[in-house]
Amino acid sequence: MRNFRNRLIVSCQDYVDSMIPAAIDGGAGGIRVNGVYGVVEVYKYNNSVPIIACQKRIIEGFDTYITPEFNDAKVLIEAGADYVAFDAREHGGSVQIRRCVPVKAMVDFIHGAGALAVADVEGDQDGLAAWKCGADIIATTFAVKLSLGVCYSLSRVGVKVMAEGGIRTPEQAVEHIRAGADLICVGSAITRPHDITKWFVQALEGA
Repeated sequence: MRNFRNRLIVSCQDYVDSMIPAAIDGGAGGIRVNGVYGVVEVYKYNNSVPIIACQKRIIEGFDTYITPEFNDAKVLIEAGADYVAFDAREHGGSVQIRRCVPVKAMVDFIHGAGALAVADVEGDQDGLAAWKCGADIIATTFAVKLSLGVCYSLSRVGVKVMAEGGIRTPEQAVEHIRAGADLICVGSAITRPHDITKWFVQALEGA
């Protein structure tokens, strides 16, 4: 299992042909990708960089769409993913999340297939539950505005946390480290120039 080279994970889910090399050359400690193609592209450019992979797929009748079923995880691991990220939510506010498979079953499957499990959650309740199920990293993927609080509360009880979602500046990344995050995953602010352009346009329109 390849170890992260530093605390920054770059999520490359758009323009992977150019963004994966750019992130690796820039010093990313690991890469998060969506789908087998992304895993292959990381290997093609640099086979020593740790890979967190997921498979986004909508299934009618269910709410979980990030690596929702066992086979989604299986193909990622077979392609070479070191970590598999999956939707580990049980509750969306007061609403029960309709899951394809239980969190514990997904964690056990990923481990049994030879990879480590990254549980994407919204709040500290689901984060702690996924940690107790054996997840190796808890990611604040669905938390966004609440991510600092989730990092703080989970890290205080010994959970390994990856802050992810809505981090747009190095200063925000540092804030999450100070709140207890072990890893920082940044996507749009690095790999989506069209989104960054929109942020500037919107800011200037309101000036």
